[in-house]
Amino acid sequence: MTLSQALKSMRTVIAEGHDTSSISLDARLIACFVMKVDTAQLLNRLNDSVTRVQEVLMLELAQQRAQGKPIAYIVGHKEFMGLDFFVDERVLIPRPDTECLVGEALDYIQQKTDVSQPFFIHDCCTGSGCIITALAFFCKSEWPRLHFSASDISQDALDVAARNLARLVPACEHILVKADLLQDVDVCRQTADGRATFDLICSNPPYLPQNQLDPGMPASYWGEPRIALDGGKDGLDLYRDLIPQAYKRLRNRGALFLEIGDQQENLIKVLLECTGFSDIVTKVDLTGNPRCLLALK
Repeated sequence: MTLSQALKSMRTVIAEGHDTSSISLDARLIACFVMKVDTAQLLNRLNDSVTRVQEVLMLELAQQRAQGKPIAYIVGHKEFMGLDFFVDERVLIPRPDTECLVGEALDYIQQKTDVSQPFFIHDCCTGSGCIITALAFFCKSEWPRLHFSASDISQDALDVAARNLARLVPACEHILVKADLLQDVDVCRQTADGRATFDLICSNPPYLPQNQLDPGMPASYWGEPRIALDGGKDGLDLYRDLIPQAYKRLRNRGALFLEIGDQQENLIKVLLECTGFSDIVTKVDLTGNPRCLLALK
């Protein structure tokens, strides 16, 4: 069997599944994974023969995709902000929506041009570490004054985040801490009174309402850890805890950047305002939907 024929067989298998929006792309990604080549190399080898072992593995992985397993879990990586992140079933798969938050955070950091002052950045609910890793990667020239930390309630997630930080920004000093939101992050940076104080806190917390997860998860969330998705009955449980915690741990005029779900903008704005945040700004994603809220203490 040639590689071209293997791709055709995989497309047929994948097409039997419910999610058929990216059949050809999924087949190519599986082939690249099995053949250990990139896309350009793959296209130059379409007439090459594949071994029986490679053929069987490709079809097995195509069957997993047809059954709904995300392609990122199958091939073990996902692109985010142009960077290649390792992912597996321990973490939420990075999504393009979150690039909105990272882009806004990068703009904010670059506006803070006082190089004589250290700048402390914390990523809460870090998951795969895609936010903190991307911020560190694109701020390499500012590392002497930037200090990076991240937290998650899941040690499994922190292990994945540590792997991505080590791969993509190996020379960047950082702190990872297991914590329930911000309750135990004082180790990251302490003031004289023993409290953590940050200049910027970012977070993409779980925000899906439970009625979107029960009685069964949609195919797009197949296999992703529920703890990274479940935001409680209305999706706002973690915001209710995180926002006042962030207010206490930000220095004056420090910034909180939050990713938000659909139709949550106004309710979360109320939570921010009632806590004392000001200068609240909404940012939209590439589809024009409100996706991030930015607020100052």
